[in-house]
Amino acid sequence: MYCYLSIAQEMAPDQPVYGLQALGLGSKTRPHTTVVQMAAHYVKEIRTVQPEGPYHLGGHSLGGVFAFEVACQLQRQGQRVAVLALFDTVPSGVIPWGFYALQLLPAIPRRCLFHLRNLWRMTNRKRLDYIFGRFAFAREWLHRNQSKPSVVDPQQPDGAPIPTPAAGYDDYYYTVALGYRIHPYPGSVDIFLGPDADPFWKWYWRYMARRGARFHHVPGAHDTMITPGHVSATAQVLRALLDRAQGREKARLAGSRRAPTSPIR
Repeated sequence: MYCYLSIAQEMAPDQPVYGLQALGLGSKTRPHTTVVQMAAHYVKEIRTVQPEGPYHLGGHSLGGVFAFEVACQLQRQGQRVAVLALFDTVPSGVIPWGFYALQLLPAIPRRCLFHLRNLWRMTNRKRLDYIFGRFAFAREWLHRNQSKPSVVDPQQPDGAPIPTPAAGYDDYYYTVALGYRIHPYPGSVDIFLGPDADPFWKWYWRYMARRGARFHHVPGAHDTMITPGHVSATAQVLRALLDRAQGREKARLAGSRRAPTSPIR
């Protein structure tokens, strides 16, 4: 939560900023085990402070995935999300096969050339064994990367510390996000990208945000765009987004007040 302190300090004095912390960090409260559970808790906390929208949400890196699901749940509750700002967020979790294939596409020619060179040096019998072996490996690899493991021991008692991540993973919350099945969002998103951002994810966010995805290129790498040194440039773009959203809301309210009524005849 404290990673957002620098950007919060860059906001206008009359712009309140609230941070949300996951359960289980620094407390004996049992953490949530899915992104949907975490987001439902965040929505409840948000609406305790502000019962009705419009809402302005944001998240950095993995926090952007949680913010995305919060926005989806608020929309389903009939609430307006005026700004959804994601700071260098890669869509984690189970993604559609088409986009998964696109992500792998740049590496395919190189791998094909590698295997063709190997096949050229083999006898016919060894070539068949090699081809079948590569197909078996590809099947296993795809299954392993699309079937996300469970990260929580269901027998673990309430109040226990954060569970151990699944084998092969270091961070519990990242592992939880791997099991998230992301769905299209009916609103728009604003994506903040550093110079080293993967262009592939632009296609994915455009697909997921049904009202469009806007991309803002800011200085700084993934870990530094919201920290001192680069945060001022990032905050300048964010302030402009908030100003436009709040201006649209004022115009909408003013228009509803001026709406003409039918004359009584």
